[in-house]
Amino acid sequence: MNAAHLHLITNHIPIIGLFCGLFVLIWGMVSKNKSVLTISMLLIALCSAGGMVANKSGEEAEDTVEQIAGISKSAIHEHEEAAEAAVPFILLSFVFSATGLFLHRKNHKWAGIANILLLVVCLLACSLSARAGWLGGKIRHQAEIGAIQPAKHHDEKDHD
Repeated sequence: MNAAHLHLITNHIPIIGLFCGLFVLIWGMVSKNKSVLTISMLLIALCSAGGMVANKSGEEAEDTVEQIAGISKSAIHEHEEAAEAAVPFILLSFVFSATGLFLHRKNHKWAGIANILLLVVCLLACSLSARAGWLGGKIRHQAEIGAIQPAKHHDEKDHD
């Protein structure tokens, strides 16, 4: 297995996993259920770690993938830039989830604030990871993604 394989295996973790963790976090906050909150923070921490594996393997896979015929280096660059924008929020999601676990375990008065901070940071991590994933899909799946275009306005001329 090389870095490209590892990247393909792990690249959905920060997208799908963090979204699931975010959903469980909201559920825990609304229900005020400490067990659900704990599960959400564990899930977010694990998926954040998986996101870091995806990022590292993506950096290592770049040289391999650039050698494949028909692969756009500009698409790789766009994907890389989007992933770099997501990484700080993925890291913060890990830190805030670990901090939240600690605060909840100690029944600290700031545990509720930690939940809100984690919610905001995880939402940003999910959004930015999804964008990076979408741009990553354009590297190899241009035909499928290219078919998804916004409708043209009736006053726009078709120059094809």
